[in-house]
Amino acid sequence: KTCVFKHDTSIGGGGYGQNLAQSGSSGDEKSRSPADLSALAISNQWYNGELPEFDPSMYGQNDPDMSNFSAWGHFSQVVWKGTKAVGCATQYCDSNSEMFSAPFSGWYTVCNYGNPGNVGGQYAANVLKPLGQALVKAN
Repeated sequence: KTCVFKHDTSIGGGGYGQNLAQSGSSGDEKSRSPADLSALAISNQWYNGELPEFDPSMYGQNDPDMSNFSAWGHFSQVVWKGTKAVGCATQYCDSNSEMFSAPFSGWYTVCNYGNPGNVGGQYAANVLKPLGQALVKAN
């Protein structure tokens, strides 16, 4: 089943982390580029959008404060140093899908990460301070 906005890390035997994103509107969504939408999810939503939520005092902590994890958990998965492989896919979802209803349609992006990130006790070694370079934004 496609276009169900829900984590599923059991496919292919599991053992990976996963980030999900969706974007949609009542406009002409089908003409948008899946590659551009993947880039938007990764750079604008998960990295740029969540970097400010990861409090600078948490760098270097093995177990940072998780009370705001929903605001920065995608970011930490994207930058997780121990991740060795990433695979992403973006799927068009019409207005009859579980994700959207008329007049809205849009796109669903899933990225899988192996080795998974966000492992308790391992944040200090895997979520490192930014280098201070300019952010990149996808268009």
